[in-house]
Amino acid sequence: MGAKRLNIGLLVSTIHNSFDETIIEGVMQGAKELDCNLIIVPGHYINADYNDKVRTKNKYQYNSLFSYINNNNIDALIVSLGTIANTLSDDEKKQFLSNFEGVPITLVASDLDGYSSVGFDNTSGLRDGINDLIKVGNRKHICMVSGPLTNMDARERLEVFKEVLRENNLTLTDKQIVYGNFSKYCEEQVEELLANNPDCDAIVFANDSMAIGGYNVLKKHNISIGEDILVMGFDDTPSSTTMVPHLSSVRADGALLGKEAIIECVNNIHSSNQFDKKIKTSIVKRSSTGYNDNLIIKTLYNEEFASLSKTDTLAAAELITGAYLSESIYREESIYFEKYMTSFISDFFNQVSNGQKAEILPWIRKNLDLLFDSTLGKRMDFTKCMQLIDLIRSLAIKCYPDKESYINELVFLYLTYASKRVEANNQNKFKKVNIQNWLSNTISRDMLYYDDDESKGYATVIDKFLYLGYKGAMLYVLDSPYLLDKEQKISGWSKPETFKLKGFSFEADNVKVFEDNDPEIYSYLLFNNQYVPDNRRHTFVMDFIYSYDELLGMMVSEVEDYLLLKYYDSLIAQVCSSCKHLSTYKAYMDVQHQLEKALDEIKNANKELATISVTDELTGILNRRGFFENIKKLINKEENKNRNCAMLFCDMDNLKLINDQFGHDDGDFALRASAKMLRNAVGEDGVISRIGGDEFAVFTFIDNQSDTDICDKIHDECDRYNASSEKTYYIDISTGSVSFINEDGVDVNKKLDEADDILYQNKRYKRKNIIKK
Repeated sequence: MGAKRLNIGLLVSTIHNSFDETIIEGVMQGAKELDCNLIIVPGHYINADYNDKVRTKNKYQYNSLFSYINNNNIDALIVSLGTIANTLSDDEKKQFLSNFEGVPITLVASDLDGYSSVGFDNTSGLRDGINDLIKVGNRKHICMVSGPLTNMDARERLEVFKEVLRENNLTLTDKQIVYGNFSKYCEEQVEELLANNPDCDAIVFANDSMAIGGYNVLKKHNISIGEDILVMGFDDTPSSTTMVPHLSSVRADGALLGKEAIIECVNNIHSSNQFDKKIKTSIVKRSSTGYNDNLIIKTLYNEEFASLSKTDTLAAAELITGAYLSESIYREESIYFEKYMTSFISDFFNQVSNGQKAEILPWIRKNLDLLFDSTLGKRMDFTKCMQLIDLIRSLAIKCYPDKESYINELVFLYLTYASKRVEANNQNKFKKVNIQNWLSNTISRDMLYYDDDESKGYATVIDKFLYLGYKGAMLYVLDSPYLLDKEQKISGWSKPETFKLKGFSFEADNVKVFEDNDPEIYSYLLFNNQYVPDNRRHTFVMDFIYSYDELLGMMVSEVEDYLLLKYYDSLIAQVCSSCKHLSTYKAYMDVQHQLEKALDEIKNANKELATISVTDELTGILNRRGFFENIKKLINKEENKNRNCAMLFCDMDNLKLINDQFGHDDGDFALRASAKMLRNAVGEDGVISRIGGDEFAVFTFIDNQSDTDICDKIHDECDRYNASSEKTYYIDISTGSVSFINEDGVDVNKKLDEADDILYQNKRYKRKNIIKK
């Protein structure tokens, strides 16, 4: 990296934390505008108490990621202390921040004596929202789910809640308040709140994540949200507009907060003066507090508006978008959407006023093509646009009651053409997501394919990251797994002194791997060394490659579009799995070498290790190595020459959906069931294997049948299984097959690739809904 360009560190909890996700977006935008290098470090939650004790028992390792940042590699640091340290006391927070002595620190969404900060004004928006519940919603018994009292934001929001209730002479007791942990896992606390407050008619959640848990409890009790009980949150995260009904929230734009944090951080980097900047918040009214289109129309429509719709359509349009749009205007997509809709509404009222039917369709096509053909337009959710069109229709009819049929015709034509464009866009997005998922899954498959040539395996990982849109990647490994102290610490994490750089790339189709003498890179230089080009700025994300309690290496990825980070965790999981396999294989080879010197022990040990190397641990069938070894033996037998063969590439459908909806234990169950169904369909004479992830391969001789007959048997076996299974979801297998004659020189790898191509085509017909009716 160039000496003149600042290196700014950003400490966050996780990439997928809804609040930190918006912080990352804003800081990335600011770093780009300020031409700074940015290093994102997702070190999870310090001293976290996770709900799932089993699956999270090794997540303590992530905390040590923070130890890789110091005054040797960054010029300033932005810390999302409100998320990564929300369970710590102020003294513990200071102890944690003391690890970065000598580095100017800016805190985000958290105040701490002695440190500069950029945070939210927790009073204005929340005060307005609670007053709205009382005066507009006519609610008398309002309760609150607060965050932990160790968190400054939680304390401030709780105090506002108490003040507003006292100002309105409403009852306030300790039973009206419970304390969550700022996550959706607060259902137990909400249950307690309802039990202690049977006449509760409104709930204020200290953030949107806890409101998700609240929704689950209220719906379980058949309580109508927005009618029986009004609900509001805080932060206005993207989840607020996906919840049903849409969640009213206090707009605390994390993206704007992130951008302001890096601007203040850079402006004050050489100043010893502390600053405390507050970002104004405002209430965003949605249907969870009874706010709907009818209320918007009632608020907007009057004689003055009716006049504006005819004399100054642009002014009328601005009133509508201002009243309706609830997204932050900071984001590029939101700015574009607001400008587009304002222009469209103005044109719409002009079109209604003119009433020239001959010009309707060309105008609609031109208007919508402008939206859908733009880069930002393709990233927008058109649902909001269609909802706004319906609102405009109602307002236009009120302004032009004599033109109701014409207005309805205009809207109908608009929505008809829009639906066609939406469908086309969705098909393209679906295709892109399929390709992205397929490429992500092939990371593990391809890396395992090259398990006897680790340099090629590492190269394919880096190449996949670039193909998926990342601007660069560096993959580091350790000679041997590194074990961290399981005692979670606020400071003093140990770490490896050096890592070996296995490969890197900052240019498509130009992956550099080190086959011998991998360069050793000091831990503090993982993103700041001679292999990083200094002719442009970089935004890096650091993440561990680990398995259970073993640290295997580090992935440093360069990303420019924050939307790519939505798929980041799944990519890293694939890399971790593959590197663990390579590590295991390498260890296996080392053991083999040692066993050659101990002839008395080699027979038993070699048999056990050979079984491990060719067997898939989860399903008990062959893995990729075992598959090809068995095929090689079969096709080389003289009695099998010139026999008809079938090669099948199979893929268990919807593994991600099963994992997401039922948990990874059910996902593992589905993979084992798939292996059993393949064995039942093919029989003992066939060779079946799990070659990676949700992918299986089958080889068998077909003397009196065809390859399609084998596929039919697999599908029949799936049908039989699903008919008798007590599981509430379907387990299906997609297949692709080729038949060939076992001649000299036959390339089984090529046949498997051909079957894979056919499978990819057949995947289009997989079941879309996994839930049994």
